[in-house]
Amino acid sequence: MLLDYLKSLPKKRQNKITEFGLSLFELKEIGEYFGFQVYVVKIPFQGLVKANRPALVYIENENFKHFVVFRGFKKGKVFLADPSLGNRSILPKDFINLWKGTTALFLVSKKEKNLNILDIHNKELTFPQYQTIKNMLK
Repeated sequence: MLLDYLKSLPKKRQNKITEFGLSLFELKEIGEYFGFQVYVVKIPFQGLVKANRPALVYIENENFKHFVVFRGFKKGKVFLADPSLGNRSILPKDFINLWKGTTALFLVSKKEKNLNILDIHNKELTFPQYQTIKNMLK
């Protein structure tokens, strides 16, 4: 989803994206460029859950640091869209250990675009994600 936006950036801006990825500031700038209101906030885990909307959060997983989309919290599980492992769910305590912080980035469209593509579906509550397992076995 984010890649679709990045591809439509002017070439000059695309060239600024380094092999190290994007910083929180750069993600904020890109969101604003596309007309979103962007909020970077310090928020505890319960606040993230109560916000009831997707947020970009920065995690550290075994020396691999990157942004993931916090899709939501349902039936005792945290649901993430992780570029390295795909859609997955983890326990709140594991998420808090990976998150190690209180910062989240929220994108809010001025027209409040439909975010249903990030909804958590019932089938995700019971079965592990095939792509996640496949990626973990690599």
